[in-house]
Amino acid sequence: MTTRRLVLVVCLILSTIAVIPTGAGASRRQGSVSERVSDPRSSRAAWTPERMRAARPAPMPKIHRADLEADTPAMGAPVVIEDAQPSSARYAAGTATSQTSPRRRPIPFTRSRIEDPSVAPLAAHGIIFGSSDAGDFHCSGTAITSDNRSVVWTAGHCLYFQRQWARDVVFVPGYEKQAFGEQDAMAETAPYGVWAAEELTVPPEWASNENPLYDFGALRTAPNPNGQFLGDVVAARGIAFNQHPTETVQSFGYPALPSAKFDGDHLETCVSQGSGRIWDGMVAMGCDMEQGSSGGGWVIREEFVTSNVSGGNMRVWPNMAFGPYLGDAAKTLYDAIRGGTAVFPQPTPSAPVIKPPQTHRVKTTLFLRYHLTAKGRVTAPDGFGGCVQTAPVQLGRKRDGVFYPVGKLLFTDSEGRFRTKLRDRKGTYVAFVDDSAYDLSNRCAQALAFARHRH
Repeated sequence: MTTRRLVLVVCLILSTIAVIPTGAGASRRQGSVSERVSDPRSSRAAWTPERMRAARPAPMPKIHRADLEADTPAMGAPVVIEDAQPSSARYAAGTATSQTSPRRRPIPFTRSRIEDPSVAPLAAHGIIFGSSDAGDFHCSGTAITSDNRSVVWTAGHCLYFQRQWARDVVFVPGYEKQAFGEQDAMAETAPYGVWAAEELTVPPEWASNENPLYDFGALRTAPNPNGQFLGDVVAARGIAFNQHPTETVQSFGYPALPSAKFDGDHLETCVSQGSGRIWDGMVAMGCDMEQGSSGGGWVIREEFVTSNVSGGNMRVWPNMAFGPYLGDAAKTLYDAIRGGTAVFPQPTPSAPVIKPPQTHRVKTTLFLRYHLTAKGRVTAPDGFGGCVQTAPVQLGRKRDGVFYPVGKLLFTDSEGRFRTKLRDRKGTYVAFVDDSAYDLSNRCAQALAFARHRH
């Protein structure tokens, strides 16, 4: 963090002890920490429809400003792993229809409810149930291509949270809650069965101090009672590493909060018109899904998982979701659990070439009016629009020689404009445009503008 940031950002320093979890089934491999489940069959049997209905959404970690200023995880050559079709498919391919709700800012997006999550390729997405000392919970996850045809990608905090492995973890692809109590309730709710985890895996950076930049993980499911693997029954999404973080992205999940919009019973999706900025290892997209959507896959090019729902902070960044950038660390974890050594295809021609990023100069204005309206405009002299649209702007007021943040963090519109109401206090104000990465090849420099309010 630079000296200039210190005058505007109050940093919360969290003291943590780097402890790698151990236990009867815990093990370490290069780039991953794993927990093996001794009896997956008991986990599968434990989840009745009634218990599923009572599970609460997993708490979603709050993303703080300091979390977004850590060093960027290592990035390497782009890799794309194609999707995989099931060997014994019994669902029809098709496009599920839904009603969309447009959202405009800070990053434009639409949100929809999937009417039929059992159709291909949507059945790759599902709900994850688990248990902890705090009670039963649910998250979201996505079946992905792997040699063992058994891997589900999700968030690290859905598998390991507050130094505790989740218990009785199962994955239900194509889940949609039906009327419980009927004879066929489970068959309708879990059209492709309940798949118990026999191994949970998270990065060591998440296991040691729950670093949000590494909030991803995977579980390996056991075969079902018929001896089939997950990939024999449902199609698996592809997965991509070291990809361009500004592509249009579609996220999937089972949110239960905010409860005015969601109930945790249905698959929801957000499509963000460009995944927005990446803050030093985290990808941002427009979406209003909260708890319950944790771990849900972010899909690019209608095929490849490129991140997962991690956390957010709706009070600071309303209608904005964050996911970890899946770089080399994520690829290492994937290799540890995929169950083979096959050489997968390399990226499509559209994959980016990683090179030292170019820094673009940024300017901003600040005007104070009436009682008290603050407005301004961010511009990039070289015309690079990525530094203008959705630029983060923090306003500050000078007190005792130091500028302290006032109001919420703002984001500019498509033309770089911002506007907000503040408490009417006289004094000197500053508009601070943070320096941040836009993508793997472009950075946006800091910008400051000052104005005095005399009323």
